[in-house]
Amino acid sequence: MYSSTISTVVTLNSTLAGLLNSTLVTSLAPVTITANTADNLSGVVAGEYYVDTDPGVGKGTPLNYSNGQLSTSATLSGLSLGNHTLYVRAEDAAGNWSVVASVQFTFVI
Repeated sequence: MYSSTISTVVTLNSTLAGLLNSTLVTSLAPVTITANTADNLSGVVAGEYYVDTDPGVGKGTPLNYSNGQLSTSATLSGLSLGNHTLYVRAEDAAGNWSVVASVQFTFVI
């Protein structure tokens, strides 16, 4: 039996007051979510992200996939001020999902 291994590394970039800071996020400007992904068998075909609470596999917000990278531009809103965690997971062509990769950020407005 073959076992698929999907690796995912996620980054979050936000521009706040003209300065690049990957840990401060505001609802006033979109963030860019990117995740480099690789699968050793069937290849990555999709991905999703969510903030703080896991909605269940396949029920997160979809990410675009191209050339080994999951990405999207999103405006995060409805969050309380303070620390949060953004999670990303990838799906391969065989329907297997990766473990989640995460990045922490501070929501400031």
